[in-house]
Amino acid sequence: MKKQHDNSWHFQNCLHDLRRGGYVEWKYFNFVTHDFAGIFIYCVFDPSGLTNISGGRVVARLFTPKGVRGGVQKIDISDVRPSKDSAVVQMGNGGIRINRKNYRIYGKADGVEWDLQYCPALQPIRGFSNINLDPIKLEKVSWFIQMPRAEVSGRIKIGNKNFYLKKVSGYSDANWGLLVPLASQFNWAQYNDKIISIVFGEIHVLKKWSGMYVTYKDERIMFGEDEFSIEHLEWKDLPEAKTKIPVVTAVKGENKDYKISIVLDTRQFDLLYFGMPLSFPLMPVVAEQVADFKGEFSRKEDGGQSVLHSFSGRGFKEYSMRRLSFSKKLKYGIVV
Repeated sequence: MKKQHDNSWHFQNCLHDLRRGGYVEWKYFNFVTHDFAGIFIYCVFDPSGLTNISGGRVVARLFTPKGVRGGVQKIDISDVRPSKDSAVVQMGNGGIRINRKNYRIYGKADGVEWDLQYCPALQPIRGFSNINLDPIKLEKVSWFIQMPRAEVSGRIKIGNKNFYLKKVSGYSDANWGLLVPLASQFNWAQYNDKIISIVFGEIHVLKKWSGMYVTYKDERIMFGEDEFSIEHLEWKDLPEAKTKIPVVTAVKGENKDYKISIVLDTRQFDLLYFGMPLSFPLMPVVAEQVADFKGEFSRKEDGGQSVLHSFSGRGFKEYSMRRLSFSKKLKYGIVV
Protein backbone atom coordinates (compact mmCIF):
# COMPACT_ATOMS: atom_id res chain seq x y z
CA MET A 1 0.00 0.00 0.00
CA LYS A 2 1.36 3.42 -0.99
CA LYS A 3 2.19 5.62 2.00
CA GLN A 4 0.24 8.87 2.17
CA HIS A 5 2.41 11.98 1.82
CA ASP A 6 2.33 14.48 4.69
CA ASN A 7 0.96 17.18 2.38
CA SER A 8 -1.81 15.08 0.81
CA TRP A 9 -5.51 15.50 1.73
CA HIS A 10 -5.83 13.42 4.88
CA PHE A 11 -9.59 13.66 5.35
CA GLN A 12 -10.02 10.89 2.79
CA ASN A 13 -8.29 8.43 5.14
CA CYS A 14 -9.78 9.57 8.46
CA LEU A 15 -13.28 8.10 8.32
CA HIS A 16 -13.47 7.51 12.06
CA ASP A 17 -12.59 11.14 12.76
CA LEU A 18 -14.96 12.44 10.09
CA ARG A 19 -17.96 10.91 11.86
CA ARG A 20 -17.38 13.28 14.74
CA GLY A 21 -18.01 16.32 12.53
CA GLY A 22 -15.17 18.44 13.90
CA TYR A 23 -12.66 17.70 11.18
CA VAL A 24 -10.91 20.57 9.36
CA GLU A 25 -8.03 20.60 6.87
CA TRP A 26 -6.30 23.36 4.94
CA LYS A 27 -3.36 24.23 2.70
CA TYR A 28 -2.03 27.74 3.31
CA PHE A 29 0.15 29.81 0.95
CA ASN A 30 1.54 33.32 1.32
CA PHE A 31 3.88 35.77 -0.39
CA VAL A 32 5.36 39.04 0.78
CA THR A 33 7.19 42.03 -0.72
CA HIS A 34 7.95 45.45 0.78
CA ASP A 35 4.55 46.88 -0.26
CA PHE A 36 2.37 43.94 -1.38
CA ALA A 37 1.51 40.67 0.36
CA GLY A 38 -1.14 37.99 0.24
CA ILE A 39 -2.52 34.74 1.60
CA PHE A 40 -4.38 31.94 -0.17
CA ILE A 41 -6.11 29.12 1.70
CA TYR A 42 -7.74 25.97 0.34
CA CYS A 43 -9.70 24.32 3.15
CA VAL A 44 -12.35 21.72 3.96
CA PHE A 45 -14.72 21.83 6.96
CA ASP A 46 -16.64 18.79 8.21
CA PRO A 47 -16.28 16.64 5.05
CA SER A 48 -18.77 14.13 6.47
CA GLY A 49 -21.59 16.71 6.24
CA LEU A 50 -22.76 16.51 9.86
CA THR A 51 -23.06 20.30 10.37
CA ASN A 52 -24.20 23.37 8.45
CA ILE A 53 -20.59 24.54 7.89
CA SER A 54 -19.65 21.45 5.85
CA GLY A 55 -17.92 22.23 2.55
CA GLY A 56 -14.84 23.65 0.86
CA ARG A 57 -13.47 27.17 1.01
CA VAL A 58 -11.04 29.04 -1.24
CA VAL A 59 -9.80 32.19 0.50
CA ALA A 60 -7.73 35.05 -0.93
CA ARG A 61 -6.70 38.12 1.07
CA LEU A 62 -4.35 40.67 -0.49
CA PHE A 63 -2.64 43.36 1.57
CA THR A 64 -2.13 46.43 -0.65
CA PRO A 65 -1.25 50.08 0.04
CA LYS A 66 -4.97 50.83 -0.47
CA GLY A 67 -6.20 48.20 1.99
CA VAL A 68 -7.13 44.52 2.08
CA ARG A 69 -8.84 43.01 -0.96
CA GLY A 70 -10.30 39.59 -1.80
CA GLY A 71 -12.75 37.25 -0.16
CA VAL A 72 -13.92 33.66 0.10
CA GLN A 73 -15.53 31.25 -2.33
CA LYS A 74 -17.71 28.65 -0.59
CA ILE A 75 -17.98 25.29 -2.32
CA ASP A 76 -20.27 22.31 -1.84
CA ILE A 77 -18.39 19.31 -0.51
CA SER A 78 -19.39 17.35 -3.63
CA ASP A 79 -17.37 19.86 -5.72
CA VAL A 80 -14.17 19.29 -3.71
CA ARG A 81 -12.10 16.80 -5.70
CA PRO A 82 -8.76 15.96 -4.04
CA SER A 83 -5.95 13.68 -5.11
CA LYS A 84 -5.48 10.57 -2.96
CA ASP A 85 -1.71 10.92 -2.56
CA SER A 86 -0.75 14.61 -3.00
CA ALA A 87 -1.89 18.18 -2.34
CA VAL A 88 -3.56 18.37 -5.77
CA VAL A 89 -7.19 19.45 -5.53
CA GLN A 90 -9.95 21.08 -7.54
CA MET A 91 -12.32 23.31 -5.56
CA GLY A 92 -14.89 25.02 -7.75
CA ASN A 93 -12.90 27.21 -10.15
CA GLY A 94 -9.81 27.15 -7.93
CA GLY A 95 -7.25 24.52 -7.17
CA ILE A 96 -3.72 23.26 -6.61
CA ARG A 97 -1.60 21.48 -9.20
CA ILE A 98 1.91 20.01 -8.88
CA ASN A 99 4.54 19.80 -11.62
CA ARG A 100 7.51 17.87 -10.26
CA LYS A 101 8.20 19.79 -7.02
CA ASN A 102 6.58 23.08 -8.01
CA TYR A 103 3.07 23.97 -6.92
CA ARG A 104 0.64 25.94 -9.08
CA ILE A 105 -2.24 27.59 -7.21
CA TYR A 106 -5.12 29.40 -8.90
CA GLY A 107 -8.61 30.68 -8.22
CA LYS A 108 -11.10 33.55 -8.04
CA ALA A 109 -12.76 35.22 -5.04
CA ASP A 110 -14.63 38.52 -4.78
CA GLY A 111 -12.93 40.50 -7.55
CA VAL A 112 -9.53 38.86 -7.16
CA GLU A 113 -7.94 36.27 -9.48
CA TRP A 114 -4.59 34.54 -9.14
CA ASP A 115 -2.39 32.04 -10.95
CA LEU A 116 0.91 31.55 -9.12
CA GLN A 117 3.77 29.09 -9.06
CA TYR A 118 5.53 28.19 -5.79
CA CYS A 119 9.04 26.76 -6.19
CA PRO A 120 10.33 25.20 -2.93
CA ALA A 121 13.69 26.57 -1.75
CA LEU A 122 14.08 24.53 1.47
CA GLN A 123 13.28 21.01 2.63
CA PRO A 124 9.91 20.52 4.43
CA ILE A 125 9.51 20.49 8.22
CA ARG A 126 7.29 18.11 10.20
CA GLY A 127 5.92 20.44 12.85
CA PHE A 128 3.76 18.07 14.92
CA SER A 129 1.60 15.02 14.34
CA ASN A 130 -1.68 14.00 16.02
CA ILE A 131 -1.10 16.08 19.14
CA ASN A 132 -3.84 16.26 21.74
CA LEU A 133 -3.96 19.18 24.17
CA ASP A 134 -7.56 19.44 25.34
CA PRO A 135 -8.47 17.99 28.76
CA ILE A 136 -11.07 15.53 27.46
CA LYS A 137 -8.85 14.16 24.67
CA LEU A 138 -11.03 15.06 21.70
CA GLU A 139 -8.53 16.96 19.59
CA LYS A 140 -6.02 15.35 17.24
CA VAL A 141 -4.21 17.85 15.01
CA SER A 142 -1.13 17.90 12.77
CA TRP A 143 1.07 20.58 11.18
CA PHE A 144 3.34 20.09 8.17
CA ILE A 145 5.45 22.88 6.65
CA GLN A 146 5.75 21.97 2.98
CA MET A 147 7.69 25.09 1.97
CA PRO A 148 9.47 27.01 4.77
CA ARG A 149 10.79 29.18 1.95
CA ALA A 150 9.61 29.38 -1.67
CA GLU A 151 10.08 31.55 -4.73
CA VAL A 152 6.73 32.81 -6.00
CA SER A 153 6.03 33.96 -9.55
CA GLY A 154 2.87 34.60 -11.53
CA ARG A 155 -0.10 36.90 -11.98
CA ILE A 156 -2.64 38.43 -9.61
CA LYS A 157 -5.60 40.43 -10.87
CA ILE A 158 -7.45 42.90 -8.62
CA GLY A 159 -10.48 44.30 -10.39
CA ASN A 160 -9.21 45.17 -13.87
CA LYS A 161 -5.55 45.60 -12.89
CA ASN A 162 -2.89 42.90 -13.25
CA PHE A 163 0.09 42.54 -10.90
CA TYR A 164 3.04 40.31 -11.74
CA LEU A 165 5.30 38.61 -9.22
CA LYS A 166 8.78 37.33 -10.10
CA LYS A 167 10.65 35.16 -7.59
CA VAL A 168 9.32 36.91 -4.49
CA SER A 169 9.45 35.36 -1.02
CA GLY A 170 6.75 32.81 -0.16
CA TYR A 171 5.76 30.10 2.30
CA SER A 172 3.29 27.18 2.51
CA ASP A 173 2.07 24.79 5.20
CA ALA A 174 -0.82 22.44 6.00
CA ASN A 175 -2.93 21.63 9.05
CA TRP A 176 -5.45 18.85 9.52
CA GLY A 177 -7.38 16.94 12.17
CA LEU A 178 -10.09 17.20 14.77
CA LEU A 179 -10.47 20.61 16.38
CA VAL A 180 -12.66 21.15 19.43
CA PRO A 181 -14.68 24.32 18.72
CA LEU A 182 -13.39 27.30 20.71
CA ALA A 183 -10.81 25.25 22.61
CA SER A 184 -7.38 25.67 21.04
CA GLN A 185 -5.74 29.06 20.55
CA PHE A 186 -2.46 29.74 18.82
CA ASN A 187 0.37 32.09 17.90
CA TRP A 188 2.28 31.63 14.64
CA ALA A 189 4.78 33.61 12.57
CA GLN A 190 7.06 33.18 9.60
CA TYR A 191 9.94 35.17 8.03
CA ASN A 192 12.43 34.65 5.21
CA ASP A 193 15.41 36.38 3.69
CA LYS A 194 18.21 34.93 1.55
CA ILE A 195 20.22 33.74 4.58
CA ILE A 196 17.74 32.76 7.27
CA SER A 197 14.28 31.19 7.41
CA ILE A 198 12.20 31.32 10.60
CA VAL A 199 8.86 29.76 11.49
CA PHE A 200 7.37 29.24 14.93
CA GLY A 201 4.09 28.10 16.37
CA GLU A 202 2.40 27.80 19.74
CA ILE A 203 -0.91 26.00 20.27
CA HIS A 204 -2.50 25.60 23.69
CA VAL A 205 -5.59 24.72 25.64
CA LEU A 206 -4.69 23.64 29.18
CA LYS A 207 -1.48 22.08 27.85
CA LYS A 208 0.81 23.66 25.27
CA TRP A 209 2.89 22.68 22.27
CA SER A 210 5.41 25.14 20.92
CA GLY A 211 8.44 25.11 18.67
CA MET A 212 10.61 27.38 16.55
CA TYR A 213 12.48 26.23 13.45
CA VAL A 214 15.40 28.29 12.13
CA THR A 215 17.20 27.39 8.93
CA TYR A 216 20.50 29.28 8.75
CA LYS A 217 22.24 28.70 5.44
CA ASP A 218 22.17 24.87 5.24
CA GLU A 219 21.70 24.16 8.96
CA ARG A 220 18.31 23.62 10.61
CA ILE A 221 18.02 24.49 14.31
CA MET A 222 15.04 23.86 16.58
CA PHE A 223 14.12 25.73 19.75
CA GLY A 224 11.79 23.53 21.79
CA GLU A 225 8.98 24.42 24.17
CA ASP A 226 11.29 25.31 27.07
CA GLU A 227 13.75 27.13 24.82
CA PHE A 228 11.75 30.04 23.43
CA SER A 229 9.11 32.53 24.57
CA ILE A 230 6.48 34.80 23.01
CA GLU A 231 5.47 38.06 24.71
CA HIS A 232 2.85 40.45 23.32
CA LEU A 233 3.98 43.97 24.23
CA GLU A 234 1.34 46.19 22.63
CA TRP A 235 -2.31 45.62 21.72
CA LYS A 236 -4.79 47.31 19.39
CA ASP A 237 -8.42 47.55 20.49
CA LEU A 238 -11.00 46.82 17.78
CA PRO A 239 -14.31 47.87 19.39
CA GLU A 240 -16.29 47.30 16.18
CA ALA A 241 -15.09 43.69 16.18
CA LYS A 242 -15.42 43.40 19.98
CA THR A 243 -11.86 42.13 20.32
CA LYS A 244 -8.21 43.21 20.38
CA ILE A 245 -5.07 41.98 18.66
CA PRO A 246 -1.35 42.08 19.54
CA VAL A 247 0.56 44.51 17.30
CA VAL A 248 4.04 44.40 18.86
CA THR A 249 5.45 41.02 19.88
CA ALA A 250 8.84 39.99 21.25
CA VAL A 251 10.17 36.49 20.64
CA LYS A 252 13.30 35.03 22.25
CA GLY A 253 14.92 31.63 21.80
CA GLU A 254 17.95 30.00 23.37
CA ASN A 255 19.27 26.44 23.23
CA LYS A 256 22.69 25.04 24.09
CA ASP A 257 24.30 26.39 20.89
CA TYR A 258 22.28 29.36 19.60
CA LYS A 259 20.25 32.42 20.58
CA ILE A 260 17.67 34.41 18.64
CA SER A 261 15.68 37.54 19.43
CA ILE A 262 12.99 39.11 17.25
CA VAL A 263 10.56 42.01 17.53
CA LEU A 264 7.48 41.79 15.28
CA ASP A 265 5.65 45.05 14.52
CA THR A 266 2.28 44.75 12.73
CA ARG A 267 1.86 46.93 9.61
CA GLN A 268 -1.48 45.62 8.27
CA PHE A 269 -4.04 43.15 9.56
CA ASP A 270 -7.14 41.24 8.59
CA LEU A 271 -9.59 39.13 10.61
CA LEU A 272 -10.76 35.70 9.50
CA TYR A 273 -13.95 34.67 11.33
CA PHE A 274 -14.48 30.92 11.24
CA GLY A 275 -18.16 30.07 10.94
CA MET A 276 -19.57 27.68 13.53
CA PRO A 277 -22.64 25.45 13.68
CA LEU A 278 -25.75 27.48 14.55
CA SER A 279 -25.83 26.29 18.16
CA PHE A 280 -22.48 27.90 19.07
CA PRO A 281 -22.70 31.43 20.57
CA LEU A 282 -18.95 32.08 20.13
CA MET A 283 -16.71 31.86 17.07
CA PRO A 284 -12.95 31.52 16.55
CA VAL A 285 -11.20 34.50 14.94
CA VAL A 286 -7.69 34.57 13.44
CA ALA A 287 -5.85 37.88 13.08
CA GLU A 288 -3.71 37.57 9.94
CA GLN A 289 -0.98 40.21 10.08
CA VAL A 290 1.76 41.53 7.81
CA ALA A 291 4.57 42.51 10.17
CA ASP A 292 8.04 44.02 10.17
CA PHE A 293 10.55 41.58 11.67
CA LYS A 294 13.78 42.83 13.24
CA GLY A 295 16.20 40.54 15.03
CA GLU A 296 19.53 38.83 15.57
CA PHE A 297 20.63 35.23 15.36
CA SER A 298 23.77 34.33 17.34
CA ARG A 299 26.05 31.41 18.13
CA LYS A 300 26.94 30.94 21.79
CA GLU A 301 30.64 30.90 22.61
CA ASP A 302 32.74 30.72 25.77
CA GLY A 303 32.21 33.98 27.58
CA GLY A 304 29.68 35.38 25.16
CA GLN A 305 28.16 35.06 21.70
CA SER A 306 28.85 35.99 18.09
CA VAL A 307 26.13 37.47 15.89
CA LEU A 308 25.75 35.32 12.78
CA HIS A 309 22.98 37.31 11.13
CA SER A 310 21.07 40.52 11.77
CA PHE A 311 17.84 40.75 9.83
CA SER A 312 15.04 43.17 9.06
CA GLY A 313 12.13 42.72 6.68
CA ARG A 314 8.49 41.76 6.15
CA GLY A 315 6.81 38.52 7.16
CA PHE A 316 3.52 37.15 8.48
CA LYS A 317 2.15 36.49 11.94
CA GLU A 318 -1.15 35.11 13.26
CA TYR A 319 -2.98 35.27 16.55
CA SER A 320 -6.22 33.44 17.34
CA MET A 321 -8.98 34.51 19.73
CA ARG A 322 -12.75 34.14 20.28
CA ARG A 323 -15.67 36.53 20.04
CA LEU A 324 -19.46 36.52 20.16
CA SER A 325 -21.29 35.47 17.03
CA PHE A 326 -22.94 38.34 15.16
CA SER A 327 -25.38 39.27 12.45
CA LYS A 328 -24.19 42.80 11.62
CA LYS A 329 -21.95 43.69 8.69
CA LEU A 330 -18.25 43.35 9.45
CA LYS A 331 -15.94 46.37 9.47
CA TYR A 332 -12.86 44.14 9.51
CA GLY A 333 -12.26 40.85 7.74
CA ILE A 334 -14.47 38.08 6.35
CA VAL A 335 -16.34 35.00 7.52
CA VAL A 336 -14.68 31.80 6.36
